[in-house]
Amino acid sequence: MSRRLVIGCVTCLASTLEADAFAGPQSPRLASVASVRQSPHDKHATRLRPLHQYQQQDDGGSSGSMILASESDRLLNAAFSSLDDKDKYETVLTGLCAKLIEDPSNTKEGLGDPMKLVDEMTSQGISVGPRGMIGLIDATAQTSDARIMANVLSLSIRNGAIQRYGSLQSTIRLLPQRTQANGGFFGGLNGGGNQQQQDLQRLDSLPPVPVDDRATEVSQAAIFSAVVAGCVAINVFSGLFGLEDLTPLTNLILGVTITTVVIDNFFDVLVFTGSTVTKLNEDKLPEAASKISAPKKEDMPLGIGTGSLTGNVVRGLSRLLSDNTERDCECEAAAIFAAYSLGLPCFAFKPNALEGATLVLESMGVQDNTSNGEEEYTYSQSMDSLASDAGVLKVLIWLMAPVAMELSRHPQLLSSDAEVGRGFLQRLGDKARVLDYLDALEGALPDGEDETDDYLRWAIAEADAILRDNADVVGTLGEALVGGAATVGDCVAVLEDW
Repeated sequence: MSRRLVIGCVTCLASTLEADAFAGPQSPRLASVASVRQSPHDKHATRLRPLHQYQQQDDGGSSGSMILASESDRLLNAAFSSLDDKDKYETVLTGLCAKLIEDPSNTKEGLGDPMKLVDEMTSQGISVGPRGMIGLIDATAQTSDARIMANVLSLSIRNGAIQRYGSLQSTIRLLPQRTQANGGFFGGLNGGGNQQQQDLQRLDSLPPVPVDDRATEVSQAAIFSAVVAGCVAINVFSGLFGLEDLTPLTNLILGVTITTVVIDNFFDVLVFTGSTVTKLNEDKLPEAASKISAPKKEDMPLGIGTGSLTGNVVRGLSRLLSDNTERDCECEAAAIFAAYSLGLPCFAFKPNALEGATLVLESMGVQDNTSNGEEEYTYSQSMDSLASDAGVLKVLIWLMAPVAMELSRHPQLLSSDAEVGRGFLQRLGDKARVLDYLDALEGALPDGEDETDDYLRWAIAEADAILRDNADVVGTLGEALVGGAATVGDCVAVLEDW
């Protein structure tokens, strides 16, 4: 811990714990959290004494009580000295992180001090408590830098503060690859031949990727709403503006429009209701009427009854009129759980294709310029590379987790976007084609639309599996998000069961 960290710790601790009412006019300055002393080998060198070497000041009173060593000492000194080492570290770490959260402009540079403190705690065999971890993760999340988050989580794992980060990576089954010859699978991915055949059967049985054409749906719903609103307005105000002649036309448009929408989307309900009423009153109806049967969907003109004619309008109206916070939070919880359990240092509540592509590229390293002006590729030391079949699949599972969650509970996607995975693969493909140093990434990407669909369907299935197996945790996380005040640190607390 550097002299700057010592001074920073003292300043932050004093601002956190000291009350003005207890500060006397002649109070001496608070002693450092870790004292600096001269090395016997170099009078200019300094080294830090760990916190556990500090002894509680006691003037003969009972052990563990907060007693001032002299009348001139601050109550803060005595209060701090009465804490054990773990509480001292926890107090300082929480104070440092709180200061960074209050001033986000200095978060990246300021995180060095809390990270050094966690490293010192690890060397002393002291684990960071939940309060300190929540503050540290919240401060790190403000940087929006996956590499810094990966460093902090790596430190926390070594410290023993977190246990469940990346715990489900080994449960993911890789996408089996088809051979060009016969559409089968080659070995080496998921085990032996029996496993390959099971994966083949599973892949072929998966439903197609949901079609998400929300732009068309919303536009058609807006046009439909405008037509209906216009007709109603003419009917209501026709007398004021002398538009009575248009009333028959507007009534016709309203009748045809509403009837078409009802029949197209509720055809089965109408047929079932009509058949039931006919059977219940069969003895009261004329013989000719009782023999009339309902038409089949295939015989209806323009495909009415299948939902294809006005389905976009209904789905668009659902998007425009729905505002389901609980549904949104369920999708957010699915994304956060997938990222944390798969070891991805990115906890976006609503992940998108750009964030996924950026995460993969950052995991591979950065492009730097050497002193000669040449570009040199250096690998990041804080993140495992995601430029592999397993890495790309993990990111896809994270992106498609909200889709899997919503599909498991609702027939239509409103809060999630099924196209986010396709956009992610497209972005990576574009980057791999223009940058020579991304050859490893290009080999992990699907080749063609068919393989892309296989990737997406497989990712949705894997996401659905881990969400169902951990439904209780995901549900608890969703409930925490509904309140609207949960931070990333609070979410980690739920996932770690603190």
